[in-house]
Amino acid sequence: MHGVWAERAALDEDPRFARDYVPLRESWTPPGTPPAATRRAPWAADYVRRDALDGSTATLQNLRLEFRAAGMEELGPWPRKRGPGAGGVEVASGDRAR
Repeated sequence: MHGVWAERAALDEDPRFARDYVPLRESWTPPGTPPAATRRAPWAADYVRRDALDGSTATLQNLRLEFRAAGMEELGPWPRKRGPGAGGVEVASGDRAR
């Protein structure tokens, strides 16, 4: 979830969300916003269901490493350049980000 969708969904207000999901990453500060700005929910975040991890912290650590290695932390609702050397994640034509 990113931007206004993350805030309006108010997932942090539902105790089931914290019970059922683990963050792969959470970003609390939108680009161009002072770090001291307070938000009630992450501005951009990606999660995995706890039951998909089977209680394994090693699986979670590996998933986070793969997430970073794939450049997924760079994804968000902001425009980004595509292509070799653009500094962003290259998406082949026909592929859709999820």
